[in-house]
Amino acid sequence: MSSGRQSPPPSFPPSEGRQVLLVEDETRLREMLTRAIHEMGFAPTAVSQAESALRQLENRPFDILIVDLNLPGMGGLEFLEQVHARWPATQAIILTGFGDLEAAKQAIRLNVVDFLTKPCPLGELKVALDRARGRRFVSAGGESGRLSEIARELGRDD
Repeated sequence: MSSGRQSPPPSFPPSEGRQVLLVEDETRLREMLTRAIHEMGFAPTAVSQAESALRQLENRPFDILIVDLNLPGMGGLEFLEQVHARWPATQAIILTGFGDLEAAKQAIRLNVVDFLTKPCPLGELKVALDRARGRRFVSAGGESGRLSEIARELGRDD
């Protein structure tokens, strides 16, 4: 199916799909990512805990989540399970300082767009945000291929 040519990006209104909720407990990283996400053309809201993120989601819709796994209180994967059950159209990107095989497997089950490890080049984050935005508007399977690849790589390192 891969002919070497990339498909054109999906066509959708330029202002849609850009509401991002960042859940990151490290203050300096949260502030830097908020600025970077804004400069990438998205509208970020940042919180430090999953419980705060749930309150945000209850008050207004978000298109994309960027979630650290290791959060105080409720962990990132538990948070994503709740989001997946309550707001299944919301796309999620995991950004974590450590990755393990079990977390990658759970991310696949939750249909997470990407599993990025810190420090993450901003170019990779931009690609993940664009992919998440596209998935918000295009119903297509097979996006978990990158996560499956990550899970295989993590399995080799054990």
